Amino acid sequence: MKHQATAEAWESQGSYDLSISEYQQVLAIDERRPGIHYRLGRVLLARGAANGSQDDTAAALKEFSQELALDPGNANAAYELAETYRNAGDIERAGKYFRIALRHYPEFDPSKSWTGFGAGETGQTGNGS
Repeated sequence: MKHQATAEAWESQGSYDLSISEYQQVLAIDERRPGIHYRLGRVLLARGAANGSQDDTAAALKEFSQELALDPGNANAAYELAETYRNAGDIERAGKYFRIALRHYPEFDPSKSWTGFGAGETGQTGNGS
């Protein structure tokens, strides 16, 4: 799909506004296209981090949630939700989505990226048990 390839190209160049516009065009054609809500959320999160926009962060959370609604097994979307909530200090919500990510990607080792938020706080281990 042309719009998706263009969105990915703009994203790789850090042109967030153009990338967002292209991803939105993909969704206008097919709002249930797998992976697009996740990708759009990722770009919104990056733009929000670059300009300090809480609105972009909130929009990214919405996109990641929509991706999970379409594909409950999307561990990437669950992880992004978890990490965003963790960064906001909402450990309870972070734990919820972290456990979802682990359920679908049990090989993930939380100690490699979630410093201070490992097995003891989630009830999970790096091997998903």
